[in-house]
Amino acid sequence: MPATGGLPPDPGPALMGGMAELEKVRFLLSEAAGRAREVWRGGGSYVARVAAVRAVVPIEAVKWVEEAADLAARAREKFGALAEAMAFDREALEEATPLELARYRAARLGRFDAVADLGCGLGGDLIALAERTRVAGIEIDLGRALLAQHNVRVCVPGAEAIVVRADLRDQPVRVRAAFADPSRRRAGKRVKHPAFGEPPIEEVLAAYAGLDLLAVKCSPLVPPDDVPADSEAEWISLRGEMKECTLWFGSASRPGVRATVLPAGASIEGEPGRPLPPAIAAGEALYRVDAAAIKARLASVLCERTGLAPIDERPAFLTGPCGIEDPFLSAFRVLDRLPARDRALRSALNKLGVGSVTLHKQNFPASGEVLRDRLDGKLRGSRRAHVILTLERGEKAAFLVEPIP
Repeated sequence: MPATGGLPPDPGPALMGGMAELEKVRFLLSEAAGRAREVWRGGGSYVARVAAVRAVVPIEAVKWVEEAADLAARAREKFGALAEAMAFDREALEEATPLELARYRAARLGRFDAVADLGCGLGGDLIALAERTRVAGIEIDLGRALLAQHNVRVCVPGAEAIVVRADLRDQPVRVRAAFADPSRRRAGKRVKHPAFGEPPIEEVLAAYAGLDLLAVKCSPLVPPDDVPADSEAEWISLRGEMKECTLWFGSASRPGVRATVLPAGASIEGEPGRPLPPAIAAGEALYRVDAAAIKARLASVLCERTGLAPIDERPAFLTGPCGIEDPFLSAFRVLDRLPARDRALRSALNKLGVGSVTLHKQNFPASGEVLRDRLDGKLRGSRRAHVILTLERGEKAAFLVEPIP
């Protein structure tokens, strides 16, 4: 962006360089592809849909239409109804931020009159930012730059948003605030430490050291001890599922460690890894600690403000009386203690007349899939039950529970 903070002119044809996937991307963004996707959504058997699409587009494009429909269906989980008008590639969709989370972050960045989305991918965060302020997306991959440009235009009509094909390290725009999303894949494998992203976080920070606010998206697996000391580290979960760690830098950041749960938008802050109260045996209720608080190592904050105690040194569950409400806790009333060994557990559930089980497993030394395989088809009752499998003071433990709304 120019020094005045205004957006640069729309690059238009400047984006149209050469790449192996360019023909496919151009097709996906064409009116013909839009018509073909509508035909595919019309239903009928697979053979009938292929035949109908072949009447609209060349035969070599049918597989692209099928893939586009599949990706749009997958994308509804992240983008809701907007997914129908958007275009995707598979890897970029996997890395894209859910729109609900992107909007949470954009509420903070959107206070600035212009923002850059560095490494904007297919445009998930770009859309959320464009809903609030002027934004320029920077993307080195040509195909994704085209996808992002299309997606922000169809999702936020009239927005002051452009996409520039460039290496974010070249600082192609000038702004006071930015969001950076370095790739977390190398040689087809995911990396958890921001130092191994592409580009590495050190290069991002060097290029944008003077910003008032810079947010860098990282893997949620990055340990609190490994984040830069001058950062504001925020672990974020969405509906109980751990999503990411955002590192905030600049004069508008608040150095420290925070956990946030969405959609509630509630946060806790504190010193990570503070000592927990001594572990005790499970009592009247068990409270599952949200993944964001676990990853940020802030379970002690929850113990202090609720009076609950952990049942193990790895605080997946806290215990205490029923009636404790906290956005970081999911409550379960303890109905009975069960044997934790496979066969004994199965036998106990059969005696209780249980036919199907919802397992809540945390820190239990066996995979959920293996446990379900050992129970599925071997329970003969008609009752539905919830079972917590975890560690209690270092030992395997199982509890028959009921969720408390």
